[in-house]
Parts: sequence; C-alpha cells; structure tokens
Amino acid sequence: MSEELEQQQRSLTATNRLGSSFLRRRWPEFAVEFILIIVGILTALTIDGMAQDRKDRETETTYLELLRDDLVLIEAELAQFIEFEKSVLATGKAFLDAISIADPSAGDRPLAGMLGEMSVRRTLRVDSAAYTDLTSTGNLQLIRDQDLRRELVRYFADTERSELIAEKNSKEYVDGIFVPFVMNSGVAINVDQSVLDAITRATAVLQDTLGPEFSWPRDVVLQQPPDSPSWDDFRRQVLFRMRNAAAGKGLGESVNESTQQLRFRIEEELEHRDTN
Repeated sequence: MSEELEQQQRSLTATNRLGSSFLRRRWPEFAVEFILIIVGILTALTIDGMAQDRKDRETETTYLELLRDDLVLIEAELAQFIEFEKSVLATGKAFLDAISIADPSAGDRPLAGMLGEMSVRRTLRVDSAAYTDLTSTGNLQLIRDQDLRRELVRYFADTERSELIAEKNSKEYVDGIFVPFVMNSGVAINVDQSVLDAITRATAVLQDTLGPEFSWPRDVVLQQPPDSPSWDDFRRQVLFRMRNAAAGKGLGESVNESTQQLRFRIEEELEHRDTN
C-alpha cells in the first residue's frame, strides 16, 4: 500500500514539475516555435508542389510529343485515303473513256477489272493512342494551355464525325448500291489492281487457289457495242461512284488540313518550351 502511495506521489511530482516548467516558459518563445513549425510545413508543401508541378510539366511535354507523333501517322493514313479516292476517280474516268470507243472490250485495261477496283472502298480511320489515354485517364487537364486543349477536343470530335460520314457514305453508296449493281448486271468482280495491300494479297491467294487453268466467266454485258443502251446504266453508276470518291477525297483533304494545323500548333508549343 505504501509503495503505491509513493508511486502516485512521484507521478504527481513529475507532473507538477512539467506543469511548472511549462508555466515558467515565456509566450514569445512559444510564438517563435509555432511560427517556425508553420514555416517548415509551408516550405515542405511548397517544395512538394514545385516537384509535382515539374513532374506534371514533364508529363505534359511527353503527351504533346506523343500527340505530335500520332498526328504524323494520321497524316500518312490520310494521304493513303486521299490517294485511294483519287485512284477511284481515275479508274472511273478510264472506264467512261473505254466504253466510248468503237470496241469497249479492246482497251488496255479490262472493263470488269476496273469495275472491280471501283467496288473496293477504303475506311477512314483517325486514331491517336495518346489522346485516348489523355481522355480515359483524366489527364487532359495536364494540357495547361486552354486554347490548345480546346483545339484538341474540337479536332478529335470533328474527325470522329468525318469518320462516321465517310463510313456511312461507303456503306450506303458503295456497298449498298454500286456493288449490287455490278453483280446483278452479270459482271464477275475481279480486282486486278488496287492500292489496298489486303485486296492485292486476297486476289493473289484466290488465283493461287483456283489454279492457272481457271478463267473468269465471260461477261457478255461488257461485250456490247458502244451504242448499246446497257452502257447508260453503267455510265450512271460509275458517275455515281466517282461522285462518292470525290466527296471522300474532299473530306480526307479537309481532315488532313486540320491535322497539319494542329500538328504545327503542338510543334510551336514544344519549340517554345525548348527555348525556355
């Protein structure tokens, strides 16, 4: 019992000493210590903020570089798309010229082959892995220039709309009208030439499968003289296909122009950062 009382007395004595020491200290000392603590916290937060800002700036620069590279690839894809539509226009013109001569089937290029080439279409695709990552992760806000950020959003919204327009036109006018017309007219579609590697490879595989002895069915409808009324249907359909190709070419050129403008804008931003 006596030991417990002694321990309590010692504890009270230590507490009293601590309280006395606390009371003996002057308030200015506490104020100084408090200010030093606050200054230390604020300094640490400032350093952390500066480090995070530097990290965000580096990440932003990386995204801009990736976007620039994606836009270069998009320009290359658009160039191929435009070239394909131009080839359709050229093939259509060659077909119309061929059926206007004395013997339409005597031209340098088979009529069925030209119709087959015009039956192929190319899909317009404008993809950017960098922009997809920016939007899916919420990192789009890392692009601090609000004007540039708005340009990015507007560009990819516009190109997505252009993709939908091109795809709808191709499905409705090429797949839905031109191809059925060619097949229903009795023409065996045989793509002899194409700017699409996939079609060229498919044709090679088909010919290898059929063997060297195979010959395509004779397209009687394409053996008619130039004054035959049946050519009028072909003229209308080919002109219709050419108009679709012209629209695709114009659409591709418009998207390519906006792609170049955005790439120049990003390159200017990166160049500005390199000089700072």
